[in-house]
Amino acid sequence: QGLRGRSPSFLLLGVNTGGDLFMFRDYLGEGARIFGLDINSECEVFSQERQIKVYQGSQSNATVLEEIAAEVGGQFDAILDDASHDNDITLSSLHLLWKH
Repeated sequence: QGLRGRSPSFLLLGVNTGGDLFMFRDYLGEGARIFGLDINSECEVFSQERQIKVYQGSQSNATVLEEIAAEVGGQFDAILDDASHDNDITLSSLHLLWKH
């Protein structure tokens, strides 16, 4: 059960084809706010879907990560990192997002 039905804020780093955005939106329920970040600007098209907002940028960009966190109100209920798969970049975004 966990986050289901509780209007969580969820961040997905690495959107790719968008399947995970839709899966988590449907699983978490109507009140969920799903945020995504991808280096591919074509992924921003998913922002047209209900409950989903996708940003274009790199997870290594602290400015864009802080911008997303500010839109959420500073607190994510869950973050899934499926982006760069590079240890240094992953650790960098982890350290930056940990407080959120």
